[in-house]
Amino acid sequence: MPADLSDIATAVNHVAGHDIDRVLLLVDLLLHFDRRYEQLGSAALLDAWRTSSATLGRRVRVDLGAEQIEGIADDITADGHLVVDGREVTAGDVVHLRPVD
Repeated sequence: MPADLSDIATAVNHVAGHDIDRVLLLVDLLLHFDRRYEQLGSAALLDAWRTSSATLGRRVRVDLGAEQIEGIADDITADGHLVVDGREVTAGDVVHLRPVD
């Protein structure tokens, strides 16, 4: 692996511990994407997103450019916007913060 990628990337076969057929992997990924694409706009997809989110329920700081907000990431709207302490955020850089004891 190129040195400039070694800290941020890994080979799938390294993670799996054996060789991976790249064509079969691509087919599986495309089939999964196709199933999710069919769910766009559905409550099922939004629920799956909420369930798998590493952000919801955590303290975050959102850099909006002109201001920053901190709070708990409460929800994801149907439009895909993050809700932080009741405020809908349409764009910004989100940083996970350490929990306050």
